[in-house]
Amino acid sequence: MKLNYGYSNIKVKLLNFNFEDIAKRVYDFGRFGNDGYKPLPEKYSKNNDRCSKFIDEVIYGKTFPKFMLSGIRIEFEVKGISRICLAQLTRDNAIFCSESHGLRPLSQELNIPMNIANDDEIMHYLVAAQSLLEKAYITACKKEIPYPDARYLGLHAQTISLTCSFTPSDFVRSCYSRTNNSFCDELNYVYRNMYYELSKAIDAVKDNNSKSLLQWVFPKSKCIDDNFYTRTKVFNGDFKPYNPGLYIFDEPATNDWRKSAWKMELERIAVSQPYLLTDTELKEVTKWVKAEKTSKILPTTYDDTMKRVAKNAIKEMDYYGNN
Repeated sequence: MKLNYGYSNIKVKLLNFNFEDIAKRVYDFGRFGNDGYKPLPEKYSKNNDRCSKFIDEVIYGKTFPKFMLSGIRIEFEVKGISRICLAQLTRDNAIFCSESHGLRPLSQELNIPMNIANDDEIMHYLVAAQSLLEKAYITACKKEIPYPDARYLGLHAQTISLTCSFTPSDFVRSCYSRTNNSFCDELNYVYRNMYYELSKAIDAVKDNNSKSLLQWVFPKSKCIDDNFYTRTKVFNGDFKPYNPGLYIFDEPATNDWRKSAWKMELERIAVSQPYLLTDTELKEVTKWVKAEKTSKILPTTYDDTMKRVAKNAIKEMDYYGNN
């Protein structure tokens, strides 16, 4: 078995996309949508003022923007995510092609959240369970159990790799929804790395018209959500700083964000990959670390007396009394 400590092993790469050509493609597709009073040049040139003006009209909503938003695709290679993360990612509006363990042996490589990896008691049980599952899997393969059936013997933390393809508008929507710290963790990390790879490619563009289009569609403020999160009560908005006297919430959070693996990942990211965070996030994570060094208690909306929290809800499961 191979156990990865947290999510830092995950790799993201932007695939085969010519950002320099964006303005030309948008121009060629949309120039007939111009008002026609004064025909546009047949051929695009980044040095032609009328071509540049057309691109400005796309950005400022005066002419056809749909091709830029939905007519092109952005592709990524994502390596080493867990099957848990895969199940979340494939709910987003994109095209996916993932490796299949119905065609080859399981890797027996697992992504382990940092808070679990740091707990010796939990890891004792996990390693013992994984060892037994590997023995069961090897036995199944020796007995010629088909790959599609044998893979049921793997844990959800098993790693898998894939490619994915988005339209720009779908990527922005998905990226923003998955990067709120009170909602997502491993997938949050994946999308932040996707956005970073995208940003590097945009920064390298030399055609100013293409760069303007890309910066218009993919600003950090539209792709990374560092605001309060209130749609579910997973963590409420607890990753975001708040004044306990002014912050109003309907119900306590279901989980204590201070014990989450994502908090630990954010603290790691702040040191090793600060470019993945917004300025607000980086300042806040730095404040957490300083506060904890002085034994200051960080605020939370979590209430451990609530029946629905894990330590209480688990007692209602039919298998609880057997352990």
